[in-house]
Amino acid sequence: MSGGYWEQVAIMVAINAIVALGFYATFLTGQLSAAHAAFMGIGGYAAGTLTMKAGVPFLPAVLAGALLAALAAALLVSALKRLSGMFLAIATLAFAEILIVTLKNTRALGGALGLSGMPLATKFWHVAAALAILVVVFVRLENTRLGLGFRAVRDDAKAAAAAGIDVIRMRIVAFAVGGFLCGLGGALQVHYLGVMEPDELGFGVTVALLLYVVVGGRDYFLGPIVGAAIFTVLPELLRVSSRGRVFIFSLLLILVVILRPDGLIRRPVFWKWQRKGSDADGGAVHVADGT
Repeated sequence: MSGGYWEQVAIMVAINAIVALGFYATFLTGQLSAAHAAFMGIGGYAAGTLTMKAGVPFLPAVLAGALLAALAAALLVSALKRLSGMFLAIATLAFAEILIVTLKNTRALGGALGLSGMPLATKFWHVAAALAILVVVFVRLENTRLGLGFRAVRDDAKAAAAAGIDVIRMRIVAFAVGGFLCGLGGALQVHYLGVMEPDELGFGVTVALLLYVVVGGRDYFLGPIVGAAIFTVLPELLRVSSRGRVFIFSLLLILVVILRPDGLIRRPVFWKWQRKGSDADGGAVHVADGT
């Protein structure tokens, strides 16, 4: 790691925000997955192996890791396409555990000690540029056919299917997007920290991602970014015992759930002013909900 202390914190905020957006993209279709930590690991291990053992440049390796994670996510949800809710969560958790066991028993990937020795190539501008691009993409996604399709599937899958939306396709796309972003975050992280261990890909990461989304806001993409920032910066500001941090985090979660059940950031209402023909109604200005 290089740079000043708060620059290091900012880099981790951005990486966590990227991964949180991956979890959010899947959660946007109403799917609760416990495999996103595994997708993060796939991206990190793939990118790290490419740069360390194959001599692939940093940026192509990061992109390859993200694409491999997206492919793994799409294949996984295709195999589990008939599952939903708690059954999907359990199945994806099993996938994550299988990956952890496999990594621990693969000597070429470092075994239980993890993958290490990658060049520390991730800089602040890399993660800042990636996060900025994602913000623009999610802004554009809000009112596109794909974004509205995601929300329709989440709200009522049967009604969405009746309206002509391919529910399974939407869920596969959402998983692929989520896998890509988690893989991207993992690839950037492994080239920043220089190490990735199998135990870092367990259920604890899934809980953290869920906290980012629930506390930050689960219905608007800025919510997971804010949640990731809060839970990354707070431990640095609260230099108390680990038990004290757990108490503060738990109290924060309870307060948010009670006072702001939709999260700290709510989806804004976009208004679009449309002027109808003045000859028809005297030039009255109508307000239409852009959502």
